[in-house]
Amino acid sequence: MEVKISVLSENTDKQMVHLKNFLEKKGIEELESVAILRKEHNAGQMGLGAIGSTLIAVIQAASAPLAELVKSLSVYVETYKTKIELTNQYGEKILLETRHLDEKGINQLISTFFKREISSE
Repeated sequence: MEVKISVLSENTDKQMVHLKNFLEKKGIEELESVAILRKEHNAGQMGLGAIGSTLIAVIQAASAPLAELVKSLSVYVETYKTKIELTNQYGEKILLETRHLDEKGINQLISTFFKREISSE
């Protein structure tokens, strides 16, 4: 399952690289990959493209890995005083703001926001 993760801040380029490294170091079980989406090239541009403001995380659609991902993102949001927007594969979005999510909040978020992903696997 793919989850799009967007950092809503002024310095998105550095934030995206930092968040990608943060998630990779967390060692989240069943997190298969984390990649930064690149911006489209302008005519005549070379290279990989500028860093975009969205990460794509590929993770198994199961409660435990999703809970660990959301918990890690919650810690990131609280630590770095930023906002993160999650988008599921159906285009639905949810905003994680600077506040701590407890186990109950994480489970509630997963059961509502990722309900279709979990039940379809």
